[in-house]
Amino acid sequence: DAQVPPSGDPRAWFPTRPLAVLAIYGLMGAAVLAKGPIGFVLPSAVIGLFMLWQGIYDRVGPPPNGRLRRILQPAARMFSPRAMGRTILAMRPLWAVIAVLLVAGPWHLWVGLRTDGAWLRGFYWTHNVNRFIEPMEGHGGPIFYYPAILLLTFFPWSLLLIPALIHAAREWAARGPHARAVTFFAAWGLVYVGFFSLAGTKLPSYITPSLPAFAVLTAWFLDTRLTGESAVRRGWLTAAFVITAAVGLGVAAALPPAASHFLPGEESLGLLGIILAGGGIAALAALRKERRWAAVTAFAVSALLFAAAAFGIAAERVSRHQKFARLAELIREQPDAPLAAFNCLEPSWVFYTGRKVEWFAPPDTAALREFLATSPSAYVITTEEDYRRLAPQLPGDVQVVERVPYFLEGTDLVLLGRAAPRDDVPMIGSRGRDSSVR
Repeated sequence: DAQVPPSGDPRAWFPTRPLAVLAIYGLMGAAVLAKGPIGFVLPSAVIGLFMLWQGIYDRVGPPPNGRLRRILQPAARMFSPRAMGRTILAMRPLWAVIAVLLVAGPWHLWVGLRTDGAWLRGFYWTHNVNRFIEPMEGHGGPIFYYPAILLLTFFPWSLLLIPALIHAAREWAARGPHARAVTFFAAWGLVYVGFFSLAGTKLPSYITPSLPAFAVLTAWFLDTRLTGESAVRRGWLTAAFVITAAVGLGVAAALPPAASHFLPGEESLGLLGIILAGGGIAALAALRKERRWAAVTAFAVSALLFAAAAFGIAAERVSRHQKFARLAELIREQPDAPLAAFNCLEPSWVFYTGRKVEWFAPPDTAALREFLATSPSAYVITTEEDYRRLAPQLPGDVQVVERVPYFLEGTDLVLLGRAAPRDDVPMIGSRGRDSSVR
């Protein structure tokens, strides 16, 4: 007896049963606990954009004349105040507020009381609003930053993403059998990439939630290409295989000398390029013999092996060169010791040292001396170069406690304090210069 909403009504594309609505927004509440407000805002935006898109898709009528009008008129109708208002109401906003507050509210209330609101202000204003408004910690980038990151992080499948999106646009325009599914996955990917492209602070990992959407679109494109349903030119596959092979050969040639400089002893990482090159060459050879399944299989196997080797083997070997854990271990031996960083600071240091890290930058050396005077157990982390400039201005009893290589920075991190230095701490650096303290 249920009434079916008329064509173009957004209520047709959102659940009406209370349990289903609560389940959707309850999961978003869990996402808010894990990642903050974007755990609610972005999934809601994906659903809302999909519903708006479907409202245009479901309208029956002749298309407007002119290519530009065919784009602008539906877009204006889709984002009109009336359409957006109806869509928001159809998404049951009151249920959203109730579900998210039930899941995420108690913890936020507790942490707010425990920190007198300081955590809430820092997290929501500094690390959400400010990160969107302006670059923080030097992590900025141009508007095309995330398309470039998508090309790298989704490689080698990103080489097939452009034809996949072309095929998806044609499916939607032709009102094909997969048009609605295409709309949903396209909205999913576009919301995440578009939102973070507008943000001031940019980090590669921000668009990771969009990768499943692009993976499904790419897999669907390949399936239709292999079954002959896609009209996208074969040249896209040829180009993808050729580029993959070329990139693989480039990685095999460039990675060993780069590793010898930044990661001594890891020159064998160049073998990663051989995996890509072999897969690209094998796929290209199969495609020329019209063995499309064999070509895609070779490409997929090489991509899988590359990902497994990169994240399962190479990442572990590279992580061995991160020596900050040694400094963190020494600092944690003094649970109440104040800690500061001078002209260098990584956000992860707060986690690994288990305490607040004060920040000082040149030329504020007077404030640094005051900090060192607050406690006899105070520590300071800085780089080798900054230590050389600071040394004449530091109190006489402050000395080098430990040195470790600064990961991928070509210098050393120096831990300064009043604790007795280790016998094997070099006088100048840990890279083989001068004698040790005795």
